[in-house]
Amino acid sequence: MGNKVEESYERFERYRALTYRFFRAYGALNILMLLELLGPASLLSEVARYTKGGAGLRLLEELGLVKRFKADRTEVVMLTDKGSKVARLLIQACDVILEGDCGE
Repeated sequence: MGNKVEESYERFERYRALTYRFFRAYGALNILMLLELLGPASLLSEVARYTKGGAGLRLLEELGLVKRFKADRTEVVMLTDKGSKVARLLIQACDVILEGDCGE
């Protein structure tokens, strides 16, 4: 029993460190959700207009959730498969939280 509790706390510490990084990197969660709602790829300038998240974008790239590439003279940001899965879960969580909200 002691090992299971200890493993649970270790797991929690990993999750806590990850969520701390997400919330410190302004806009990371918003970038994921916006890309999922707009489509799997968008112009970086469009995403930046709504999220202003340079640090967030760097974190998402580091975690393998988005990829950036040049198309002609513009820069595009695209969700990876892993990023799309995470974005869908975030959107589901928001939907649950907003359930019954008069604003919908």
